Amino acid sequence: MQRSFDHIVVAARDLDALAEFWGNMGFRVGARNQHPWGTRNHIVQFAGSFIELISIDTRRHEPPEPDPNVFSMAAFIHDHLERREGAAMISLTSADPQGDLDAFHAADLGRYAPFHFERRGKRADGSDTEVAFTLAFARARTMPEVGFFTCMQHYPENFWDARLQDHANGACGLASLAMVADDPADHAEFLSHFTHVRDFRSTSMGLSFRIGEGGSQRIDVYSPLAYAHRFGQQALGAWDGAPRIAAVEFVTSSMEATRTAFAGGRIPYAERYDSLVVPPSASMGLALLVSPAPQA
Repeated sequence: MQRSFDHIVVAARDLDALAEFWGNMGFRVGARNQHPWGTRNHIVQFAGSFIELISIDTRRHEPPEPDPNVFSMAAFIHDHLERREGAAMISLTSADPQGDLDAFHAADLGRYAPFHFERRGKRADGSDTEVAFTLAFARARTMPEVGFFTCMQHYPENFWDARLQDHANGACGLASLAMVADDPADHAEFLSHFTHVRDFRSTSMGLSFRIGEGGSQRIDVYSPLAYAHRFGQQALGAWDGAPRIAAVEFVTSSMEATRTAFAGGRIPYAERYDSLVVPPSASMGLALLVSPAPQA
């Protein structure tokens, strides 16, 4: 199965401030959702993928009892926020979560139970809808501070809404995710299993895994030096040596619309090659890149 981005999980201690910042960038931010295990979120949706803005609801969260066979989303996000804010998890699409779990177990990437949940959602017009998901988690021993899972949506017709994908900044898709690690080659085996990409690119800059239809999306892993060369030192921020997600790249139908939205929202950015780069110091720990969409 060809995998693509389902969503990226971006965590912050102050969910209101995170949602406001993304709104100021010109993204349409969905209504707040509450999870029974103690997290809450907002969705920023594109055609076929989304960003999940997430935080812990400290009024409701109680750390669960550790269970080696159960992945606790709330505990993972809680621990992530103890260390830093920013992107915490990568989710790819799935048509067979149990098959994914079996494959992860066979590759010694964990033996977790499938995680299924349902919740009420909000359409763009404010009406209620029902959504449901089954998640299959994998464990990356070389990247313990990053979460990896696949996601199957059971009612996609209730979740995806073109009205929620209309962003004032012109953003029209999730293009790539950049990770940073001291030695990118250490993570090739895991990412090859997770993405189902065997023919990946390995250069002096790092690793690149083409995913999505026609290889239209990428997961890149850079060394700190290569990442700073590509995106600028400010886009890296403080480096503590732990492999992490450093940047997410969007494509826009109009760079002018993006610049206008950023100016209106007072969003700081730098021009780097053909992209606009919002530094992690301004965006709660995650560098954000906006690039022109490929011409049809």
